[in-house]
Amino acid sequence: MKPLHASQPIIQTSNQSITYKKIYPFVDITYQVLPEGIKENIILQHSKAQNEFSFSLDMTDNLMPDLINGELF
Repeated sequence: MKPLHASQPIIQTSNQSITYKKIYPFVDITYQVLPEGIKENIILQHSKAQNEFSFSLDMTDNLMPDLINGELF
């Protein structure tokens, strides 16, 4: 999964997470590894930050996504 039209972010890693700082103006994205999967947090730093985002998905190995109640599995 890759954010579309993103800038070159500042990348910070910790034990179980990665943060893309300033991936958009006033926006950071953090991915955290959890036992049940990956948690994505989109952090809006300012009221003027964009609040709609598009992502491209690379569906290799014939993976087929399922959309259930607005969530992608």
